[in-house]
Amino acid sequence: MTGLSSAGRLSRPRVPSRGALAKALALLALFSTAVALLGVFAIAPESEPETRSLPVRGVTDQIYPSAFALELEPPPDNAWTLPVAAVPVDGATFVLDAGNARILQFDGHGQFVRAFSTATDARLQLKQPMAMVTDGQLLYIANSIASQVVVVDASSGTVQRIVQIAPFSAREKTPRIIGIALLANNELALSDGDNHRVLIVNSAGQVVRTIGTGNRATGKDGFNVPGAIATDRAGNLYIVDTLNGRVAEFSHDGAFIAQFGKPGATAGGLQRPKGVAVDASGRVFVSDGLGSVVAVYGSDGAYLGMIGRKNPQDPASPSLFRAPADLWLEGESLYVADRIAGVIVMRLDSSPLAGSSRR
Repeated sequence: MTGLSSAGRLSRPRVPSRGALAKALALLALFSTAVALLGVFAIAPESEPETRSLPVRGVTDQIYPSAFALELEPPPDNAWTLPVAAVPVDGATFVLDAGNARILQFDGHGQFVRAFSTATDARLQLKQPMAMVTDGQLLYIANSIASQVVVVDASSGTVQRIVQIAPFSAREKTPRIIGIALLANNELALSDGDNHRVLIVNSAGQVVRTIGTGNRATGKDGFNVPGAIATDRAGNLYIVDTLNGRVAEFSHDGAFIAQFGKPGATAGGLQRPKGVAVDASGRVFVSDGLGSVVAVYGSDGAYLGMIGRKNPQDPASPSLFRAPADLWLEGESLYVADRIAGVIVMRLDSSPLAGSSRR
């Protein structure tokens, strides 16, 4: 459009220089990119039923019924680094403090009692221990870097025996034991994270059978870094398949049965599964280290909800957890070893829920 100059003559339209035009186009491109990115991160959730009244700022509004019960106090030196596992024995709780290569004992009120380390038994040489289970008297520790299972008396802190685990074959790496479970006949199930298989060993550490191919695998064939292990009343094994984002269930003999969860950040998905526990009804509890929750599945694989909100009535409230890892279920008490937040005990509602019947 033309206009009048101060002298009353028609003036020519002002044509922007090439530099100004380029700058304007660049700004327009940046603006378009920003709008596109905003669209990616602000995609509206799928439509919900009209009865929904609670706004949710997360991946799901399904809450599994539970309540905060107890948080263990830090030890007197106020320094535990990587509390990777917690198990109850005779009213006490024992915590595997991996970063400080020791075991901490707490009383029923969550107060520190004592520590087991090389200071109490020179044989307790822990090298990046990653898991711990108990039979009610002894503590079985997956001493990862040393390829050992260290067995400790919970009442005295003395080492009872050390089971050395050799490579399954000459071509494999030294086993890196990051998961452990007690089986019948004095057998142990051990997750070998570096060789992508689960070893079933006898009390002497000899391999009697394996699960997995020994290479990264998916589906029924095996694992991509197997981790924590739990068992049910039938003796089936529930194995965290870390990088495949699931828990795989196998029979005692190693036959694939089912899987729980799938990779993802939506309801029922797992971003980085860490710990697993199974209750008497077959419900499966899985900690998600990146999602900062514990996901719960029925024995049929149906997603039942999550545990870990500070306000159990508000799915959008902050999480109690920061990096939940190992789980241990004792009756209605779920022990959550959080590698950053410490150890938190949740009280579960054991009433029957949909999806909790055995297959």
